[in-house]
Amino acid sequence: MEGNTANTNPAIGEMLGALGTGRLVVLGGSLIGFILGFFNWVSADSYGESAWHGWGIIAMLLFIVTAIWAALPLAKVQPRGFLSALPPALTEARLIMGAGLLAAFSVIVFIASEAPRVSFSESGSVSAAGLTLPGSASGGPSIIAYLGLLAALAIIVGGLMMQSKDAVSEVRGSVSALSLGRKLALAGSALGLLFVTLPWANASSTVSNSYGSTSYSVSSSESVGGWQGLGIIAVLLLLAVVLWTALPLIGVSVRGLLASLPRDLTEARLLMGAGGLAFICILIDMLIDNPVSGGSHGPSWGAFLALIAAAAIAAGGYLVQTESAPA
Repeated sequence: MEGNTANTNPAIGEMLGALGTGRLVVLGGSLIGFILGFFNWVSADSYGESAWHGWGIIAMLLFIVTAIWAALPLAKVQPRGFLSALPPALTEARLIMGAGLLAAFSVIVFIASEAPRVSFSESGSVSAAGLTLPGSASGGPSIIAYLGLLAALAIIVGGLMMQSKDAVSEVRGSVSALSLGRKLALAGSALGLLFVTLPWANASSTVSNSYGSTSYSVSSSESVGGWQGLGIIAVLLLLAVVLWTALPLIGVSVRGLLASLPRDLTEARLLMGAGGLAFICILIDMLIDNPVSGGSHGPSWGAFLALIAAAAIAAGGYLVQTESAPA
């Protein structure tokens, strides 16, 4: 029995080793993300919800698909047969990176829309009966949700490693080769997507009253992320800029894509337009009434950070234009 166990363990190790580091990272990230989905992604004092609702379902399904795909060689099934019907540009690594990016975006939208940050407190007393009635509650996205985001990002990293054995050095070289304007647009859009999970609007209210020997006070506050109102348009624009500016990092040239567009629609103008429109959408969303109930409400710090990120994209587009202008 011990001999059989000793022979089995090396066999499993050899099979996992044959997958390659990139595929192992994809498999590990997918399995971890799937397992995390059964824990509370939205937490409160006495309430919690897993990732299996809303946008979280999309992320969970993508975790399942990428885990199965990465594990196919363990079942002696080669993915190349499935890829033969696809265009040559849609390589296995790029498909996995796309799935990881969509999973990460789904988690971001889940945190921004399904997990509002809420706090509630009340205090009261009934003097005649000698009773005191304090209470408080709070809720919002849990750390598990952010770990799910890291799991999705691990799938993207694994896809990069599958594309090239020296992926880290190649990506570093590709980033260094990007112009300052493209770097600024990429950084602004990537950070902007992360800022979507922060509070963009908040509301607070306090109600107090007293009647004879009875008094009570109730205070509540609520904040929501960027996936609401015109913020949705801004988020989609941020995602589009991330995809566009990250294409050179995976070996895709944007020149072929630009060739199919009108000559006046340059890359610089696309970036300036996307950044400017995102800036306007966020600004209007901050100024109009936000869908948060309460006695007083207004924009929160996450919206201001997103506004700066959108401005960085527009500034990056302007720099791309000046960099490509003839001396």
